[in-house]
Amino acid sequence: RLRSPLSYYLSFHRWSIASKQAAQPRKFGRTLADWLPPNLQTAVLYKPWFSDHAEHMLPGSSERNVRFREVDRAAYERVRDSLLRYDVVGTVERFDETLLLIADRAGLPHLLYTRPSQPVKSAKGRYVAEGSEDREATTARACPDMAECEATVKRQAPFDHRLYDEFSLRFDARISSLGAAFAARRAQLTVELEKARMVHEAEKVLGGANGRPPSSRCDKA
Repeated sequence: RLRSPLSYYLSFHRWSIASKQAAQPRKFGRTLADWLPPNLQTAVLYKPWFSDHAEHMLPGSSERNVRFREVDRAAYERVRDSLLRYDVVGTVERFDETLLLIADRAGLPHLLYTRPSQPVKSAKGRYVAEGSEDREATTARACPDMAECEATVKRQAPFDHRLYDEFSLRFDARISSLGAAFAARRAQLTVELEKARMVHEAEKVLGGANGRPPSSRCDKA
């Protein structure tokens, strides 16, 4: 699945870079623009270890610049050709529709999930997901001027925008072609997800089931 370029950068920044900037602002900068490597989503799709380069190499360093220069037009075309071979290329912005299509192709029986509204820790005590308030605060620090942030990403990630624009349009057209039956399944999934969220919240209050939502099927119409 693909993600809108600005959203992709902000997610990566929250997960891997914000804490580095807070601890070492002289090395990693203070904002998204201070850190932002070019065409990150394309780079990671091209070679997954580019995520390590983006996370650990210092912004502006010659080493990082050389590595990301490898993500050229030829690399973009290889990523595009690869995506065209997949049965489903969805988007984060239409996650539920993507999930339903993958379930149809792969036979997934259990589709329910929840999004954390509060911080989540691993068994070792490490935060593995921010709460909604923390996400908003981190984003505000990364992008004090969201319009300028968006313009910077557009300049620095042209390949990311081309990929997202093309494949999101393809995906939208595919969903539209599936008509009312698929729309009804999407609506059913929305209802079941809300029920699962309410159960999840109740279990957290009561201390039951580790906050896991119940299994459910969302069968074909």
